[in-house]
Amino acid sequence: STLKSVFSSEGEISIEIIIVDDGSDQPVANCLSHPYIVCCKVIRQNNQGLLFARLTGLMSALGRYVLFLDSDDLISADKLASHVQSMDHLNLDISYTNTATSVLIHSGEDWAVNNIQEVSVTADHAWFLLRIQPAPHSPIFRRDYLLKAVEEAPMPPSKNYNSIAEIYFYFVCSLLPARIGKCTGLAITVVHPGMRITNHWEPMGLAALAIME
Repeated sequence: STLKSVFSSEGEISIEIIIVDDGSDQPVANCLSHPYIVCCKVIRQNNQGLLFARLTGLMSALGRYVLFLDSDDLISADKLASHVQSMDHLNLDISYTNTATSVLIHSGEDWAVNNIQEVSVTADHAWFLLRIQPAPHSPIFRRDYLLKAVEEAPMPPSKNYNSIAEIYFYFVCSLLPARIGKCTGLAITVVHPGMRITNHWEPMGLAALAIME
């Protein structure tokens, strides 16, 4: 469903889809069907955790902008084009959208959107990243900006931060000035009965303490 939502959002823009297989028991490439296997670049690596999976994707990306998606994230059909248009026109480093939740229906091929949450409008990138801290698939980053933020970060990537990988990016970007703006579209989180990292606050709390330290 994640890939289907991305394909539905492509429109007239050109997108690059990178799937990082972080040491899954069954290789992800073996599970992809046409047309996904043709259109996606799959990178398989030894298990290192979420932060390093995202860094692998970032370092492998060639496009101007980067959006991180987990396997239970969806995006609305207008999201990608809205980001690209806003970031091109306003020369933004970060753009973001409202968020929502969804329950998959019909064997996971379709979804109904509910609980739309309005994310505050701000031009203060540090306030957005440290105080608002939206869902990790709400913001899109200019790739060269995000690479510079990671390169100049006072805290290098660590497995200690894996459970809050998006917060690591928010922290390091808060230290680098950025032009930021809000655009249309939705970042949709799938609600399901399976395990989610947000159900396990202890490792997230420990990771947050490690970043603050």
